[in-house]
Amino acid sequence: MIDPQVLAAQIALLPDEQKAEVWDFITFLLSKRQRDTAAPSTRPSDVQPLPYRQAGVFPKLIAYMADDFNAPLEDFQDYMPKTD
Repeated sequence: MIDPQVLAAQIALLPDEQKAEVWDFITFLLSKRQRDTAAPSTRPSDVQPLPYRQAGVFPKLIAYMADDFNAPLEDFQDYMPKTD
């Protein structure tokens, strides 16, 4: 167990910005502790996981694709190497 006086002395040595971070972290830990000790129905572990994603569920989702889909775009001709 950490001696509270030693902890307070160490925090006092920190710059104000880091003291604010320590305060935020302490607030986070206290809220986490409160959440963990909350009623069982509100615990995150009771939340049902999302179903497993499966490929191929919508096989006909793409109704149309142009024949030149993979052709270079005219807008990018300035950036493409010239083939002379």
